[in-house]
Amino acid sequence: MDPLARGSSVGRYLLLGPLGAGGMGAVHLAYDPELDRKVALKVLRGDLLDPHGELRARLLREGQAMARLAHPGVIPVHDVGTVGDQIFLAMEYMDGGTLASFLREKPRGWRETLRLFLLAGRGLAAAHRAGLVHRDFKPENVLVAKDGRVAVTDFGLSRLEGDDEEISNSGVRAARDEARRGRAGAVTFAGALLGSPAYMAPEQMRGGESDARSDLFSFCVALHEALYGVRPYAGETMNQLLEAFRAGRLVEVKNTKGVPARLQRALLQGLRAAPVERPRDMDALLDALEPPPRTWPRWAALGAAILLAGGVVVAQRAAPKPCADIEAQLGGAWDASRRQAARAAFLATGLDYAPGALDSAERALDERAAEWVATGRDSCEATRVRGDQSEELFALRSDCLRDGLLELATLGERFARADAATVRAAADAAQGLSPKGRCQGGPGLRTRSPLSPEARAVRDLLAKAGALLALGAVQEARPLLDRSAHDAASLGDARIEGQALLALALAEHRANEDSAGETAQAAALRAEAGHDDETLVRAWDLLVQIEGAERRHFDDGRRWATYAAAVLERMGGAPRLEAERQRALGHLYAEESRGKEALAALTLAESFYANALPGSRELTDVLRETAAVLSRERRAGDALATLRRRAALLEARLGASHPDAVHARAELAMATR
Repeated sequence: MDPLARGSSVGRYLLLGPLGAGGMGAVHLAYDPELDRKVALKVLRGDLLDPHGELRARLLREGQAMARLAHPGVIPVHDVGTVGDQIFLAMEYMDGGTLASFLREKPRGWRETLRLFLLAGRGLAAAHRAGLVHRDFKPENVLVAKDGRVAVTDFGLSRLEGDDEEISNSGVRAARDEARRGRAGAVTFAGALLGSPAYMAPEQMRGGESDARSDLFSFCVALHEALYGVRPYAGETMNQLLEAFRAGRLVEVKNTKGVPARLQRALLQGLRAAPVERPRDMDALLDALEPPPRTWPRWAALGAAILLAGGVVVAQRAAPKPCADIEAQLGGAWDASRRQAARAAFLATGLDYAPGALDSAERALDERAAEWVATGRDSCEATRVRGDQSEELFALRSDCLRDGLLELATLGERFARADAATVRAAADAAQGLSPKGRCQGGPGLRTRSPLSPEARAVRDLLAKAGALLALGAVQEARPLLDRSAHDAASLGDARIEGQALLALALAEHRANEDSAGETAQAAALRAEAGHDDETLVRAWDLLVQIEGAERRHFDDGRRWATYAAAVLERMGGAPRLEAERQRALGHLYAEESRGKEALAALTLAESFYANALPGSRELTDVLRETAAVLSRERRAGDALATLRRRAALLEARLGASHPDAVHARAELAMATR
């Protein structure tokens, strides 16, 4: 039986029928029984599984590349996996066809054609802003849904800008020579020459370095073909195309669709053979291609004035707002479908406290999502509309917002397949995401520099791992953290390396690994070198906890707490970081049996959490630590009052049947004996 026949299984997915095939594999309609939805499942051709694993790695790379994007113009990847010798990608299923098939159905006017390409172009621009180059843009790699949505797919040849072009040295020249001898059709060649020759940029065809402007060229070739029925450069082989590029020899076209001269000029600039002569990026090209808002003729304006004078209101077509798609970027991260999947998964566990845990987690994620949208819109409008924010600060805030979106997406995905451990930790994890307001553009953000694509990739790993750590999924987060620390070490960016090492130290501490203290010290050194004060303070706080309190090196612990205080003073104050420092110091003093100092420090931490994060896990943890110190100080009445407050807060936040609330009541009962 054909392993990919209808009714067969690939992993957990049930195949429903073929959707299409390409040079590297086939795409099937499949059913995901766990989440009760249809998906598009791309499966790598078995005969292409080369001994070096290059094509296997490339398909996995597609999943990783697309998973880094969260934009309505890019098909989201839900899952990447292997079954036996097969590799598959589970992607969102769009109930339409490709842009190529859509354009073939019937003649399309230039306005409709341009509208579709602009939507695809925005997805491509989003990939570029994330540091990804597609390298195989063509109409066959754009999907058009029945509801009009347009999204770019097939990122299997993508790479981060700055990556080496060569995948391996073996067979590079042979693959290129074979492609040049062959016809320049819409075929993707494996090996060093990546992409479809008919749409390739000259520099890509020569095997040189390709960047976002190479995708821009391919986009313009496809748009030219859609508008005029022919590609801009004539040639049956790659050598013929290269000769046409060198000579600047464009085909003559008949403008039967009435394409405006302005659009033609923008298109021709994008088709320049030299990358430096093309628009600087996709956003600039799209701005040049975008039709200007229609104006009314004089007679229409006069008629409108008469109608208005007579009390009739005429509605004008509102111009599209430049920042109108911010909320749509939450799609697939935390939206109605993800919320519905989470509710089904939570209830399916059969735990009596699952509904309450989900309600609490949903409220926290809804608040965080609303804040994300508001901050994203404010940042966009500040630069794109009001003009009172620099492009550099916009880039910094966008980097920060990307972290938040990845955290939301990671938790949302885990909630959609929740088990008992996820249900128990859900509320704390949702409330424990990156602090609110951190992307507002304050002094801490302004002192940073925009991330390179390589550093952005490390930060993506850290954002996902951070959400998993918030869930207590240390083992699941650990490979991401190990990889982030390894990749960061090769960047020469002390700031990113310090952040990666601190995250790894936190995971090691939770796993009770002896290396946690050493890793935290390395994080502090790199943070100091990178002038990253926030990471530096957090690393020293962790050392106060590990080396000072737990390993009872009290003098060292107090010294690190003093260092942290000095950096906080240099920062001009940071209340949340100070609360974390006081909490670590309180633990240290408690281990030293210095009860009064411990209570003073814990009280300061409690004051901050009670005001800034009421009902939070941080607050209830501090209350537990405070009660323990009060008990040792023989202040039983105060200890009981503190435990009662803690139990009430946990019950209000998680529900009376949640294990944490039950445990808190048990602690209280034991203390009253």
